[in-house]
Amino acid sequence: MLSSDTGSEIKEDRVIKLLALDLDGTLALPNNELLPQTKTSLEKMHDEGKVRIIIATGRRYRTSRNLIDNLGFEPYVVCNGGSLIKTPQRETFYSHSYNVSSVARIAREMKLTVFAQRDSDTLKGPDFLIDDVESWSQVTRKHHQQNKTVSQKADLVSGSEKILVAGVLGSRKDLERFSLGIEEKHPGQYSLICVPAFEKPNYYCEVSPAGVNKWTGIKKLLDYFRIEEKEVCAAGDQLNDIAMVNGCGHGFAMGNADPALKKVADFVCGDNDKNGLVEVMAYITRINSGANQING
Repeated sequence: MLSSDTGSEIKEDRVIKLLALDLDGTLALPNNELLPQTKTSLEKMHDEGKVRIIIATGRRYRTSRNLIDNLGFEPYVVCNGGSLIKTPQRETFYSHSYNVSSVARIAREMKLTVFAQRDSDTLKGPDFLIDDVESWSQVTRKHHQQNKTVSQKADLVSGSEKILVAGVLGSRKDLERFSLGIEEKHPGQYSLICVPAFEKPNYYCEVSPAGVNKWTGIKKLLDYFRIEEKEVCAAGDQLNDIAMVNGCGHGFAMGNADPALKKVADFVCGDNDKNGLVEVMAYITRINSGANQING
């Protein structure tokens, strides 16, 4: 059942032309599975061709494909937190990279290790680089072990590699300290978002250049498709979804979302493992039907 978390008034005289969906905690279940009813509703909306469906995720493109291959159609994918956009033909539509040496240097000072993501689909080679320092924590070693085939050690302070997005794994306390260190030495230069990591109870701090996020990536596609921001519906569950849920015309937080996201969302739908997205798609159908009647 949908609920309005902000009490904001949604205009019903304009159709929704694009639906942007986060993956983890929104569309994806464990093991990259989809609820049958959610998948059927998405396929129907895609086949009707009136609403374009895109993915907007913090995942790398390779790991995004693990779910897309189960989706039943090929969408545009805004991945790496907005730094990379892939077309349905798996070509790079847009990418934004930066020098990660300053971030890696601060991480080293705090005995933390930077993971640096790259566009391996285009450049070939590893998905991500891990700063080659001796002070790897247990969670860093475990993450490297689990991703040996798609990762590689590198000296990230040297600045020889252009990176899409950097990240650090650690305790919440360590990452808060790291975030403060970045902001103190490079005020306003970076956007930092800390979210729960897959490796519980650790957290993952994502570091992007200021002004790079899922919503800025989505807006690249809006310009291309000539779609207005108020004609977009977006759904997510975590802090890295705030920009897109707040920026679009119709923002949804999942029932299982972080309270901070629910605060800025226009609506809160059901949990991701209870077909919450089916409610979102029913809402889009209702809005578009009403808009067509008003404009007809």
